[in-house]
Amino acid sequence: MDLGSTSKRPVLWLVGSDEDGLSAAIFQRATDQGWLVVGTQPTEVGEQKSDALHFDQVLEPQSAERAVSTIVERYGRLDGLVHCHWTMVRGGLIDSSPEGLHDGFMANAKEAFLCTQAVGRYFIQHHHGSIVYVVSIHDEKPSGASLSFSMAESAIAMLAKEAALTLGRHQVRVNAIEWGAQAGDDRRFFSAVSALYDDYQSKVPSRRLGRPADLADVVGFLLSAESAHIHGATIRVDGGFLLHYADEKMRPVGPVDVG
Repeated sequence: MDLGSTSKRPVLWLVGSDEDGLSAAIFQRATDQGWLVVGTQPTEVGEQKSDALHFDQVLEPQSAERAVSTIVERYGRLDGLVHCHWTMVRGGLIDSSPEGLHDGFMANAKEAFLCTQAVGRYFIQHHHGSIVYVVSIHDEKPSGASLSFSMAESAIAMLAKEAALTLGRHQVRVNAIEWGAQAGDDRRFFSAVSALYDDYQSKVPSRRLGRPADLADVVGFLLSAESAHIHGATIRVDGGFLLHYADEKMRPVGPVDVG
């Protein structure tokens, strides 16, 4: 595509890494729906099927503004933002360092904020746009594995609500998805203080862990006209996993005063 041309397809900025295939699945679903997808991280799908731009992780205001400007200069438009980038720094309440807490929080929440601010300014000018945040179920359910990650995910969940409040009157839809119970989460969120992920597949009513396509389907729906009346919502996509609260490791340690 030549510089300065206007894409006939809506343009989506996908901010995400692809350790678990989530970004590739979102890329594929959005592409199938007619979006031209611009990514922060090249995915195999993206490299095969798109000449779209790619950017490094956004951690400074100038980087976010430059990304939006570059997208608009190249494609003539920007219509959507999906933020699905998770960085985990292990450490619970007692063993987290201030530096680790800062780094883990900023890598997730700061990036989401900067991307939202830059895209939001553009969307306000054009009275059009859609934003979808993919956050972890640990925005509300502590895991004991990464304090900074849980705090950051909670912050992004509230960012989604604040963005919905601010941008809604400019015809910009903003929603969030709580994603969880996928393959590998037992290693990612292993904790000495919680048994949540012990035999966790059995805690999903269907006995099936989430697949990237499950997430991509909901992202695609929220980006589509079929969800035109959904705004400011948080949709949990975990197969019912968080309905299971039996946790043997959470039994009291030490003397208990039963009164």
